[in-house]
Amino acid sequence: MTYKIIHKNCLDAMKDMESKSIDLMVTSPPYYNAREYSQWENLEAYLFDMKQIFSEVFRVIKTDKNIIVNIGDILGRTNKTPASRRRIPLGAYFITMLEQIGFTLQEDFIWYKGEVHSKRHLAGKPYPYQKHPINCYEHILVFSKQPTEEKQRLECPKCKNPKSYRKGKSSGVQLYECRNKSCKKPSNKGYYTFSRKSQLRERYEKPENKIDKDTLALWRKDVARFPATMDYRKCKHNQNGHTAPFPEKIPEMAIKFYSGVGDIVLDIFSGSATTGVVALKLDRKYIGMEIHKEYVELSEERLEATKKQLIESEGV
Repeated sequence: MTYKIIHKNCLDAMKDMESKSIDLMVTSPPYYNAREYSQWENLEAYLFDMKQIFSEVFRVIKTDKNIIVNIGDILGRTNKTPASRRRIPLGAYFITMLEQIGFTLQEDFIWYKGEVHSKRHLAGKPYPYQKHPINCYEHILVFSKQPTEEKQRLECPKCKNPKSYRKGKSSGVQLYECRNKSCKKPSNKGYYTFSRKSQLRERYEKPENKIDKDTLALWRKDVARFPATMDYRKCKHNQNGHTAPFPEKIPEMAIKFYSGVGDIVLDIFSGSATTGVVALKLDRKYIGMEIHKEYVELSEERLEATKKQLIESEGV
């Protein structure tokens, strides 16, 4: 149960980190010009900054590991002029940007938030060209960092032989073969074969990493329905003291599906450290980055309280 909150711009903070040191990143980037603390001159400037930041994420994430990005499409201006107002598909832009960086899209979950409290559907008269739908969903994008080249020999997960042989591909996945006599198949039908993916899966097949039935049921389809953490009709902040809701169910799924006990989880836009709270509860290590001092202080309070609760529950 260890954590670290870095009070620093995430781009600068990541430059101090070692390459390939993070097992999983879970974050919700600031939505383009949707909050007072996330304003850009235009959409191009926003995407330029995001590309710089996520290029650094690509460096610090381990090969074969994942990043999870929660982002929603918005209706807004692409620059300062009123005429530039249109639907801005941030999900599509992030997919294009992250694949240009080198990430591979694995999943696109849709978080359906149910009934929302915006009154935008009341704007304009009930005639053509005057109506726009209300946003009621967001994307939860799952990307992996695939190896650029697979020339190295992998250790056999069965006999621990450090030398394996590349054996072509199956469904785009590079296969390896161990030629130790102990790994020879019965009836002389060849040797034991494996891939980086199968090796990764076997490493995480431990009792402590087993995913519970409730989580599996909620995320069994690529559309998951659960409410946001804030009711705009009642308050400007959610119950965690932050203006941008981030339900625990999102990092909970990400951490359970794409990491194991003891792994290091990073959130580069940590906010009130909801990802960190969930990471500690699931026995992962956490690194959060947050530029706003008030949220850093709030994060420390929440993480310490969580840590205390976990210690007390272990003592019962």
